[in-house]
Amino acid sequence: MKRNLTRTALLGSITTILGITWLANEFELDLDRLLEFLLSSTLIVLGCMMLAALVVVFRRVLRRKSRSAQNNQGRSVKNRANLGK
Repeated sequence: MKRNLTRTALLGSITTILGITWLANEFELDLDRLLEFLLSSTLIVLGCMMLAALVVVFRRVLRRKSRSAQNNQGRSVKNRANLGK
């Protein structure tokens, strides 16, 4: 499955670059400027992906810490009854 995803992403990237090149030639636009736009938009998308990944990691860490705190608290309550024995 990972191989299919990699192939799809690669083919999509190649198609995008070819499409931008074709548009630049067709409408007589500056290719360098369009490639700068492509780079800028790619960086913005990657930045959003990184931010989303950081939020996911942060939430998982918080969940684990809250679970371990709840588990420790639950153990101490169970063990209180056995302290006098």
